[in-house]
Order: sequence, then C-alpha cells, then structure tokens
Amino acid sequence: MGNTFGLFVTIAIQVIGGLCLFLFGMNLMGDSLEKTAGMKMQRIIESLTGNLLKGVLVGALVTAVIQSSSATTVMVVGFVSAGIMTLKQAAGIIMGANIGTTITAHILRLNDVSSDNFFLSFFKPDNLMFVLIIIGMLLIFLSKSQTKKESGGIFIGLSLIFAGMMFMSDGLNSIDKSVFETLFAFCANMPLLGILIGAVVTAMIQSSSASVGILQAVASTGAITLGGTIPIILGQNIGTCITALLSSMGATKTAKKASVLHLTFNILGTVLFCIALFFVCPYVVPGWNNLMNASVNSGSIADFHTIFNVTTTVILFPFAGLLVKLIGGSSKEEKSDARKTSRLLDDRFLHSPAIAIGQSKNVVISMLKLAKKNILLSEAAVLEKNADAMSEIKLIERNVDTMESELSSYLGKITDKPLSETENRQTMGYISMVSDIERISDHASNMSDIAKMMIEDNQKLSKSGIRELHNMFLAIYDLLDTTLEAIQTNDLAVASQIEPKEQVIDLFKSTFRRKHMGRLAKKKCTAESGIAYLEVVNNLERVADHCSNVGVAIIQIHSEEKLFNSHEYLEVESIRRTQEYSRIYNDFMAKYYTPLMKTEE
Repeated sequence: MGNTFGLFVTIAIQVIGGLCLFLFGMNLMGDSLEKTAGMKMQRIIESLTGNLLKGVLVGALVTAVIQSSSATTVMVVGFVSAGIMTLKQAAGIIMGANIGTTITAHILRLNDVSSDNFFLSFFKPDNLMFVLIIIGMLLIFLSKSQTKKESGGIFIGLSLIFAGMMFMSDGLNSIDKSVFETLFAFCANMPLLGILIGAVVTAMIQSSSASVGILQAVASTGAITLGGTIPIILGQNIGTCITALLSSMGATKTAKKASVLHLTFNILGTVLFCIALFFVCPYVVPGWNNLMNASVNSGSIADFHTIFNVTTTVILFPFAGLLVKLIGGSSKEEKSDARKTSRLLDDRFLHSPAIAIGQSKNVVISMLKLAKKNILLSEAAVLEKNADAMSEIKLIERNVDTMESELSSYLGKITDKPLSETENRQTMGYISMVSDIERISDHASNMSDIAKMMIEDNQKLSKSGIRELHNMFLAIYDLLDTTLEAIQTNDLAVASQIEPKEQVIDLFKSTFRRKHMGRLAKKKCTAESGIAYLEVVNNLERVADHCSNVGVAIIQIHSEEKLFNSHEYLEVESIRRTQEYSRIYNDFMAKYYTPLMKTEE
C-alpha cells in the first residue's frame, strides 16, 4: 500500500511539475516573442482596414507571434471598446486568432520524432531542448543587442516547453493505460462530456494552446483514440473564449458583443463538426468507426486542431457580416462610440505592452492636436478679442488636463510591466512629453487671460505689435506641425528640425523686446499694452521651449540614454554645428523672421 501511494505521489509531482514547466515556458516564449516583434505587431494592427480577409490574416499572424488566441481576443475587445475597430473588423481578427493559435501544437508534434537517424534525432525534444537552451543562454549572456537578448528568451521558453512535455509524458506513461482508455472511451461514447471536459480545463488555464499541449502529452501513452480526442479538442476551442468574456466586463456594449462573437464562432464550429463527425460520417464514410478507434499522437491532434479552426473559418467567413448583425452590431452603432481617452487607455492592452504603448502614443498625438488648436484660438483671442475663442480655450484646457492625468497614470502602469529596453525608452519618452504638451495648452490659457484683461482695461496693441505677434504665431504653428509630425512618424530627421526652429523663436523674443522698448520710448504704445504684448511673446517662446523638449524626448527614444534630461542634451554644442542644423535654422529665419525685419514700422 505504501509503495503504491509513494508511486502515485511521485507520478503526480512529475506530471504537475512538468505542467508547470510547460506553462512557464509558454509564457516566457510568448513574452519574448512579443518584446522582439511588439512594435511590428502594433504597426500590423494599425494597418487594418475594413477588409475582412485582411483581418483574418492579421489575427492569425498576431496570435502566432504572442502564442495566445485569448490574448489576441482580449486586445480586440479593447480596440472595439475604444472605437478603434468595428465589430466586423473584430470578426475577421477573431477568426484569424483561432487559426494562429494552432501553431504551438505543430511545434509540439516534434514529440513524435523517434528516428535513429542522426539528423532526425536532432529534432527529438529530449535532444532539441538542450540545443535550444544553449542557444538562448549564449544570446542572453554574449549579445550586446537587446533584441538578440530578447530572442534568447524565445529559445529558452521553447526549451522549457519541450522539457515540460517530456516530464508530463514520462509521468503519464507510468500510469496504467486502461485509465486513459476508459476515460477517453466515455468521451467517444458521450461527446458532450468530452466537450465539457475540454472547455472546463481550457477555461481554467485560459489557454487553448496549453490545453492542447497537455492533450498531446497524454497522447504519448498511445492509449487515446481519435473518437475520444475530438470532443475534447472541440471543447478546448470553446473554453478559450472565457478570457475575452471576462475581459469584456465593464466594457462598452459593442465590446461585449465582440467577446460574444468569439464564443458564437466557436460554438457554431463545434455544432457543425459534431453533426458532421457523429451523425453524418458514420453513415457515409466507409471504415469510419475504425478510424475513430485508431490511436492518435501529437501530430494527429495538431492536424485536427488546425482542420477544425481553418474549416470553421472557411465556412463562417461568408456569413461574418450576417452574424455581426444577428448579435446586434451595426456599423452606425460601432462608429458612434466616443473615442475617449479612458477607452483608448484600456487596461486590457496592458497584457501586451507594445499595444499599450501604441495606444499611449495615440493619446499623446491627440493631446498635442488639442494643444495646437488652443494656440490657434489664443491668436484670435489676443489679436481679435474673440470671446468665443476664449471660452473654447478653457474647455479644451480642461480636456487636456484630464488626458494628461489619465495618460500619466496609464504610463505608470506600463512601467510596472516587464518591458524590453526599447519599450522602456518609449514609455519614458512619452512620460516626458506629456507634461510638456500639457504646458503648451496652459500657455494658450495664459494668453486667453491676457486677452480678457486687455478687453477689461480697454488696451490696444500697436499695428507693429500686432504684425509681429501674428508672424510669431505663424512660426509657432510651423513648429507645432513639425513636433506633431515627429511624434506621429517617430522620425529622427523630423525631430532634429525642432531645435533649430526653436532657436529662431528665441531670436523673435529678444528682437521683439528691443523693438518694443523703441516704440515705448517714442510713445507709440502704452506701458500697460506693452506688458500684455511682452507676456504674449514670453508665452509663445515658452511654447517653443516645450516643443524642443518633446523633440529631445523623441531623439532619446532612439538612443541608449535611459534618462530624459532635455537641458543636458541641449547643452551639447556639437548638435548646433552641423550643416543640416544651420540649413534648417537659416530657412526658418528666411521664412518668418527676415521678412518681418524688412518691414517698416
């Protein structure tokens, strides 16, 4: 009795330990794959259009990268909730995710390799896992490139997956085969039981790839049949929907429909396969019962998993639009969802830092567009005494403040996640930019207050002062456009144009101070209006300073620097000695400064 109990404990520890190693390896490989290809994945998703077929391809590719259809559908729920993606686009990605998730099972079919041939035996998991971990460790410890170090995690994760499979297989092979034969015979005779088992196990570990891998380990015993395996695989595809369903709680109605759509696809696919395999094929396919009683291996399971998802997608693809309408998703309804900051910065995206950072970038761009609009309105407020512009500036300023608060908090959450060096620099860069962009909007609010004061005190600017401020506003608009383009494109060449343009704005300030003193001496303006004039000039010059800080942050995202100190960077004299710097400076001077200086007062 004691020996039996001890054997049971030993087998249990080996199987559970192997499972833990397997799941950890999957997690490590998925995270490393995402860090290596995260930004490419973001660009792929951003390129999505209304083309349903393109959505399927995107879903398959992204899921193959992050090794989890659950993670992909959670991101889809977030995109739909934010109003970035329509429900029909989500349908395509969900279909593709179901296909992309099958790649793991095909990797694990290497467990079937048993040849004594040297070349083929090299791919046996018990040999390959050592080769993979050696490659991974060499990349991590010897490579200077952060990308290559992250690639090392991919190899180590895959090695741990094979090691976990091997331990699970060895432990399961120690169990009497009759146990598995009995269990899977029940599943074959009672398909609903098998579907339920597959769904529950997958829902518990929230990964169909992992649950299929466990099934492949059980297949190594040689005691399970195709008839007993099929219902479990069908159930696994239903169970994987639980993550998206849980994630949709608290989301918009349309986002909830995206998770229901995922569940609907997989249930419909399961129903179709059950009808075909258990009610049609036994009567029309010769030797069907013998086929269903045949034992399966890892490769057979991988093949059926892929056949199920590809076939389901092919059958349901033409009806995707109809299914979207049946669950209540219309294009008009989807597009009416407000793209609020709180939706763009959805916590669901934190599962994939690359996506979360991409969403943060979108909010940064929206913030700068609003700040620029405020600067445009501030010119109307100051030079035209436009009361409506003053009211709108205050409204936009409140919105920018809210965005700044929410984005700062969200970026803080991103820093708590495991980030690659590139992702860390991007996050720190956006943290640096947020406060500068918020201050740009603040300066517009300041100028609105100045305009209000001028109206109350009946102050007027001289014609020369108005002409000078208008030209300075034009130069600021140009600088803001350059800054916006630099963020949108993440282009070093564009970011490098900001500082020389900012230096011209500094020249505006010093020149205007001198010209103002001359007008004051000649009594061409009053001291009170002169104070207002100089305050506007100072605020515009500070706007240029904040643009300069944003430019430095973009440049440092591309560098190896981890701290974003724009003042130290700008003190490096060498950046102002390049021919390109001088060219941009001179061109900006010729466009805005020189013509103004030639104008007679």
